[in-house]
Amino acid sequence: MRRTWLIGLTLVGLCGAVLVGVVWAVTYYKLECLNAKGAYKGACELGGGFTFDSLDGYCVSCGKWVHVTWDHKGGKASDPLGKVWVAETGKTMPVYTCPTCKGPFLPVTGDETVKDSKYAEGQKLGRNDRIMHCPRCGEPSLKMKVEVFSD
Repeated sequence: MRRTWLIGLTLVGLCGAVLVGVVWAVTYYKLECLNAKGAYKGACELGGGFTFDSLDGYCVSCGKWVHVTWDHKGGKASDPLGKVWVAETGKTMPVYTCPTCKGPFLPVTGDETVKDSKYAEGQKLGRNDRIMHCPRCGEPSLKMKVEVFSD
């Protein structure tokens, strides 16, 4: 009886861990430019949640990270302003309107992660941390450190 109880608790714990991994969708990042010239620090959130989707990116016009959300039920993303071809990835990307200043912004897709950067040398990066190009200095020096997973 005791063994059956322990096996049941173990299975419930494992299922709970899997569900938590699936439910955590929004990731909050602490941002820091590793280039001395960049001197950029900030925060952003990327990703949708269990009940909503999102478009996330950096608006150069107002200098802010953009996080636009809408419900899964009946909601949809706003129509893009247009599309541009991104030479670094070879992909065509939609351009959206920033809700703050109405300027254009490109959504972050994950393709922007830099694999080899001189700025990342000697840095301790967690499994979900990454390096991207800094929106201020343009160098592959923006350290994105995961702070919180949420929904």
